[in-house]
Amino acid sequence: MFNRGASKTKTQDNFSSINSRPTKIPVGRERLIHFDEQIGLAKQVIVELEERIERCESIITDADGAHKALQSAIEADNGKSLADYSAGNADADSTIAKLVTIEHNSTRAATAAKASLPTAHAHLENARAQLLELGEQRAQELNRVLALLGDLDADEYLKTFAKLGRLHDKLAGFANVSQMSHGDIQLIIDPLKAPRFAFPSMRGHVDADPFLRHTPSSVTVAESARKWSDVRDRLSADALADVNDLLVG
Repeated sequence: MFNRGASKTKTQDNFSSINSRPTKIPVGRERLIHFDEQIGLAKQVIVELEERIERCESIITDADGAHKALQSAIEADNGKSLADYSAGNADADSTIAKLVTIEHNSTRAATAAKASLPTAHAHLENARAQLLELGEQRAQELNRVLALLGDLDADEYLKTFAKLGRLHDKLAGFANVSQMSHGDIQLIIDPLKAPRFAFPSMRGHVDADPFLRHTPSSVTVAESARKWSDVRDRLSADALADVNDLLVG
């Protein structure tokens, strides 16, 4: 991983979202933020390496140009100026002196640049590979964070399905009471089911049952049937009887 400092920029498009960020890191997003930081560092390293390679290649190009300029000057006067320079008869600020000095210095610099390029290219290739890997890891982590957030709805989904199942069993108990069958909801005998989603709370996976299935509770059905029998008996005896205590729960 990268551990160097990286420059940070803000664009107009994301300025408002940056200002609205919470002061504390939301639980479960630590690794996502970690990957964001590492990706930023990786991109900065890549920029620096590309700049280094560009400079080295420019040095090599300049050295070739300096060499050609010196050769052109030699050919122009058949080597006379160069001979004077070699004999110490040329001024330090003469054209030939400057060309020789530039050619000499640029050649030495080009030699160092050529030696540095393979390492720089290797580092750049490695940095790009790490950036690609970090991007893949961040995508996986983002999916995990989204699943955690979506799991809040999945948990409510499960609770709602469980509540539906309890209400089903209560109404089944109502329908089982003698002479109350016009409230029967079991015209079709089929267990309740709802689609299962691949969230942690639903334990969804490749081999899981694609449906959540409700198994009727015989206890809940029996308790409901007993309650409604009591309600019926109480109202049969007294039309004004209070049955609220029976209907609670």
